Amino acid sequence: KERAVAKTLRKTRGSLIGVYSPIHRIGKTKYALELGKELAEKGPVLYLNLEEYAGGEHYFSKEQEQNLGDLLYYSKQETGNLGLRISMMTGQIGNMDYIRPIPVVQDLQAVTAEEWLHLFEQIVEKSIYEVLILDLGDSVNGLFEILEACHTVYTPYIEERAAMTKLAEYTENLRKTGKEQVLE
Repeated sequence: KERAVAKTLRKTRGSLIGVYSPIHRIGKTKYALELGKELAEKGPVLYLNLEEYAGGEHYFSKEQEQNLGDLLYYSKQETGNLGLRISMMTGQIGNMDYIRPIPVVQDLQAVTAEEWLHLFEQIVEKSIYEVLILDLGDSVNGLFEILEACHTVYTPYIEERAAMTKLAEYTENLRKTGKEQVLE
């Protein structure tokens, strides 16, 4: 019964938006940030970058000491108020909040799909955020499971031969693994 309540809460309260592309260097992070800032004009948005090399200091303030790895640690403890903890960790770009990305690739790769999904569920249930923007990279464990959990997935691409081939391979991979829902 608890899980049913959590699913209902997630459907009515929070929206997971994934931004992922198998094509690199096309402005995916810039797109995700702009999308988040635009959505933040309508309500609370939290941006999380789950890329292996997120361009941390280019996009995010050095003043935020804690990062997404710290938030994962706190969410596993399940003590105290996670919403309050998040508010103490966030920086802002426009009206959108963000938490600094995990700076060490191996630490990012060590997080399981279950841990990510549990964290997202906790954020939706225990914080003020109506929308979570997930800027996803290839090094995320359970990438397809995370994309499946998203209400909306944006896949930026360019009309260039190599890029279109990568996009076709990604699409075929989703079909072969039974994840066609992500394509919708």
